[in-house]
Amino acid sequence: MKRQAEEAKEKAIVHEEPKNTTIEFALFTQKVIRTFSLFCHGLLAGLALWHIVMAYVLIDFPLEDFILHYGRLALPVQCIFFILLLICTVSALDRSVNVII
Repeated sequence: MKRQAEEAKEKAIVHEEPKNTTIEFALFTQKVIRTFSLFCHGLLAGLALWHIVMAYVLIDFPLEDFILHYGRLALPVQCIFFILLLICTVSALDRSVNVII
């Protein structure tokens, strides 16, 4: 009797389908990546503009001071530029492949 009651309970339990399918997860991931890459595009453009303005401001200093201050500015910015340029290039190529397909 107990065994029959347990089997009836197991049959009564309806197995729910997962709410998120693989395709929905892939589309959500693609949306997040596109949003992040769009943010990186804007950050790269803003950083480039800021870098130009700072170089323009520092050009009024004597050459030794310009090199001293610009060296501190240029080394970290170059690393950030490279990383953002890599992300933006992959993003642009991904979008161009989506247009072709």
